[in-house]
Amino acid sequence: MSIGATILFYILVFALCVLAAAWSDLSRRPYGLILAALILSAIAGFRAYEVGVDTAPYLESIFYQYETGMSDWQMTTFADGYGQFTRWILSMNANATFLLCVEALITNGLITARLWDFKDDASMAYMIFVYVTTAYLQTLCLTCQYLAIAIVFYGTRLLERKHPLPFIFIVILAMQLHSSAIVGFLFLIIYIILERTYTPMGFALKISAFPLMVVIAILAFKKLTAAYSNYLGNESSVGFMVFVQLGIFITMILATNIIQVFHGRGGGVEMSANAKKYVVIVTLLGIIVSAASYIVPNAGRIALYFTLFSVVFYAMSIRGLRGGRVQAELVSVGLSIWFVLYFIYVFVVHDSLGVMHYSFV
Repeated sequence: MSIGATILFYILVFALCVLAAAWSDLSRRPYGLILAALILSAIAGFRAYEVGVDTAPYLESIFYQYETGMSDWQMTTFADGYGQFTRWILSMNANATFLLCVEALITNGLITARLWDFKDDASMAYMIFVYVTTAYLQTLCLTCQYLAIAIVFYGTRLLERKHPLPFIFIVILAMQLHSSAIVGFLFLIIYIILERTYTPMGFALKISAFPLMVVIAILAFKKLTAAYSNYLGNESSVGFMVFVQLGIFITMILATNIIQVFHGRGGGVEMSANAKKYVVIVTLLGIIVSAASYIVPNAGRIALYFTLFSVVFYAMSIRGLRGGRVQAELVSVGLSIWFVLYFIYVFVVHDSLGVMHYSFV
């Protein structure tokens, strides 16, 4: 497809997914969200191998290991477990499209399932809208890493349910697919810091959490820098956009508080107790880590683990602005325009991922 035809195709697909998610908003059942996940998985799974600059070389490396049992130089960015995972999938059907479909189903299935946890705090339709305009197209290129990201993102529900040990297992599992998943331990540290405790052991954990966070961040930076030192996409593709993101984040925090206080409904976005612990902090942390890409090459890849929570944050912000007020409507429309502009700037103007010439396999 040409760029124009590809953009039109994406608009139609994304609109269909948002409508499907709106069905879940109205019915309070996950069927519409499941439909959206299946549509997004089909687009990712049945894409031509030229869609996404990483797709063709990754598939070549994957099949090389599947057929010979050895890794070539391109597999150095994968964890050994990813090679074993892909060999297992290909043992059922040695077809590249089959592999892409399985990976897409896992990735979009886990992400949308996690979004469903926030159905009482945010609109499913708006979360899908933010997801497809900010993150989804990355899964058509960064396929391996997004598998690990989706696993960690879904696993954070264990922390909200006060199950830190199973979450540690989930992070270790994700690291077997992509070593950058070590970043997932930062979610555990944030959980320790925010969790209320009145025991000496609990206070000791809180005190040790801060230096441990620094250590994990340094290890993650080193792993990614070493893994991608010779990678073609070292430079940031977002540029000054990260500073605009910070401005939008602060604006939403301030606008939400101002509007709600102005109308006498108390301050802050209306969030559940579990969501309050993570969403705002993790969203801000993702923006800060993205800014680190100006200093540390590929640091932006670490931020991807936090970016999915921004999907929840902005949808929650919109829910907090509801009430028919003119100010709230202006903020809502302005935020939606921002995501459209973000999509155009990152994926159309700076098509570093190679996803703007879509075609089916």
